[in-house]
Amino acid sequence: MQIQKAFTILIVAAALVLTGCGDSGEKKTAGGDEPAKPEKGAEPEKAEAEKAEPEKVEAEKAEPEKAETKEVVELPPETPEEIEAQCKSLLKTYWTAIQPALAKLQIPDPASLEKEYTETGYDTRGFLKVCKLVGPADRQCLVDAKNPVAGPLTCNIDRKKTGGKNLVAPRVPGTSPLFEPAELAKGAGDAILARLAGTWLKKSPFGEETWTIDAKGKTVRQAKKRNGEIKKKSSLDDYTLSFTHVLRGARKYKSNGQTISFFMPDDTTFFAQGNMNMAAYDMKDGKTFLAKDSSNWVFVAGGKCEVVTFRGHVVAAKCGVADRAGQKYFDLEYQVPGVGHWKTRKPELTKASYAIVTNHALAKQLFTKNRFVKQP
Repeated sequence: MQIQKAFTILIVAAALVLTGCGDSGEKKTAGGDEPAKPEKGAEPEKAEAEKAEPEKVEAEKAEPEKAETKEVVELPPETPEEIEAQCKSLLKTYWTAIQPALAKLQIPDPASLEKEYTETGYDTRGFLKVCKLVGPADRQCLVDAKNPVAGPLTCNIDRKKTGGKNLVAPRVPGTSPLFEPAELAKGAGDAILARLAGTWLKKSPFGEETWTIDAKGKTVRQAKKRNGEIKKKSSLDDYTLSFTHVLRGARKYKSNGQTISFFMPDDTTFFAQGNMNMAAYDMKDGKTFLAKDSSNWVFVAGGKCEVVTFRGHVVAAKCGVADRAGQKYFDLEYQVPGVGHWKTRKPELTKASYAIVTNHALAKQLFTKNRFVKQP
């Protein structure tokens, strides 16, 4: 009985030691005075918080701290009508911008041309068609352009976004009376035909061309390839020449006709071609005259030059006479707004050089490729 009682006392003592009964419930340190430090990694306060507010803790875990981001403002969608209205508004801006060009060219009754330029013209319809394909950011660039007419170039609109089509401002409308040729005096046309009677040869990098002309202007043309082979005859090889205006002629075919530039400095040479933008221009006193450079108009006044581009820019130009290899030239250079190198887009000057023959400035193409020499 005493043995059983002693065994019971031992069991109870062991249990008290294991459960730590008799202290405050905190584990003691070796010294028995301070609470034991929590094990590495344990966070008692956080643990208690998780027990107390489990939903809040889970929410904090699920929602990481947000990084500061710039608010993106999306433009509202545009209707086709709104886009068209903005494109038409651009054309009205261009119309205002080209007024100095119209005045310089002395275009008669410009007000009557406004509707053609802003609504109905061929170039205008093309502009509107392409403009509708341009995105809102690019259209805003067009609106903000300092030089409105140059906007389609300076905004550098990617043609991949417009189906490969260029967006360009319409051409200047109307016809400048300043560049219309004067009529020849009575009988002057017949005198030119009399001088032309005979056979004339033109040599160029593309081959040869022979015109056989009678005193009435009836002409038979024969062309050869670069290898000397005669080209097959066509309906354009028979025509009649006539002359009614200064530095200009015409050839009449069976069913149609063509105006040609024409300059005959002497009885053995003449220059002629169908491109009226590459003609001969009377230099008059050498300091004040008019010319064309491709589709642009050139004004020389008092030895100073100015150019009106076919898009309607009025720009200053540098010009002067130079001598190269015994041939005198009238040289011209100017900067068309927005025109740059095809690859780098850096501004690039437009240059032209006219050969001077008996006080006439001949466009390069006319001088180098369209000279006819009388044959024996």
